[in-house]
Amino acid sequence: MTDSYPAFIVNVEVALWNGTALLITERSSEEALGGGLLAFPGGKVEHSEDRRDTLEAAARREASEEIGVVPGDLVYAQSFTFEPRPGRHVLDIVLAARSWEGDPHIKAPREIADLRWMTPDEVVARDNCPPWLAASVAAVAKVV
Repeated sequence: MTDSYPAFIVNVEVALWNGTALLITERSSEEALGGGLLAFPGGKVEHSEDRRDTLEAAARREASEEIGVVPGDLVYAQSFTFEPRPGRHVLDIVLAARSWEGDPHIKAPREIADLRWMTPDEVVARDNCPPWLAASVAAVAKVV
């Protein structure tokens, strides 16, 4: 039997919550996908990730690489799929953290143009907040 379902690239995003606001990035204009849009830090799960807690390991690695922090306990907020171009399928998983080690800063300027704490209402009110981020913000608000 041949499997007709597409393979997925797995992507993780990390929503840091400080008790009143979320840490939001603005993607660099150099980014091919979503340049200039607001986003949570994150990226692809790599084949070299730990075989246990794979999503969490990828989320911690991406947060460390992009914003210089290592999230503590991570809580599942939501997942969704999208197709950035025909035939390329992505499974996106959003994890939330209420604690982390380090002081958030832009560590990957080719990927991130700006970084700021914003309330959920401030995020969704921005013109450069894509609909999928608005949905993720709502999902995160339910678990933090």
